[in-house]
Amino acid sequence: DADDQIYQYIVNAQELSFGFLDGLLGYAAYLISRLEMSLDTPTERNFVFKRLLVNLLNLMSQAVDEKKLRLTEPPILNLNWDLPLLLILLCKAKNLPLYENKIARMIDNLAPSVLSYFPYQQGNRLYLLYALRHLPYQVLPHWERHATLIQDQFDLDVLLNKELKDKNIYFSNGLAGVSFLLTALSGSFLHQGNLGRIDVEMTDRIANSNY
Repeated sequence: DADDQIYQYIVNAQELSFGFLDGLLGYAAYLISRLEMSLDTPTERNFVFKRLLVNLLNLMSQAVDEKKLRLTEPPILNLNWDLPLLLILLCKAKNLPLYENKIARMIDNLAPSVLSYFPYQQGNRLYLLYALRHLPYQVLPHWERHATLIQDQFDLDVLLNKELKDKNIYFSNGLAGVSFLLTALSGSFLHQGNLGRIDVEMTDRIANSNY
């Protein structure tokens, strides 16, 4: 029933915003997750999902060309930031595999904007780094160099003790989201033992938050 409702909405919508909560990125994330779950069992529904996703990718490409993508980082960590979300979804769609040449061109078109961009906030650096780690570095070595630069300039102490306030505890803009990102990146620059201690500290801060 949910699939049918989403299909009808996407097909009949006059215009879709770009964002994750109410637009192209959110619907693309849903379709990609549904296809990932049933990739080995081709069905008529999967065929419809793929056609819908291709249409959404075309709309996303057009929106990027028209500068509707929110490149600028938010003032504090926000996991609904368009730029990292778009990179993550493009990589996931490419792995299906689906529309690979078009997706590769979209990633190439984003390169001048992304590779010249260095987030000011530590939380946004962590999030962009998480997105960049989804890219296939064997064919995109210049992206890996930029990810390494961001990683080298990331300061976890500043993020936890200066940027995140007492009420920033949730997934979308606080400690729960930071914990997810650090766990996902633990093999890159954080040892498991250190991660465990940080998780305990963050859990205590969440439990004791005035919120």
